[in-house]
Amino acid sequence: MSADMDHLPKGWTCDVAPAPPANLNAKVFDVSYYLAIHPDLQAAFGGDHQAATDHWLTYGISEGRRGSPYFSARTYLDRYVDLQAAYGPSNYQAAIEHYIQWGIKEQRSGN
Repeated sequence: MSADMDHLPKGWTCDVAPAPPANLNAKVFDVSYYLAIHPDLQAAFGGDHQAATDHWLTYGISEGRRGSPYFSARTYLDRYVDLQAAYGPSNYQAAIEHYIQWGIKEQRSGN
């Protein structure tokens, strides 16, 4: 039994998949969209979704690239000065995490 299942009674299992990490949540990242709006990535990776996803995680977030039609970390930080004050003007990873954890619930716009 894995450590994250220790809270269940002995013999019980849990079939609920964990939520994806914030930076792969569909509200902030859609690999097809990511490739479509970034011609340099389309040229480099063609239709290779895994390579594009790896790029997003390794470079795209920190570069402030848009990964979804529903969310822009740059715009999110520009729009909400309280978040910019808390995270800085270019901490796009923190902006993504805030949006997924709190921003949606607070009805903040992702665009």
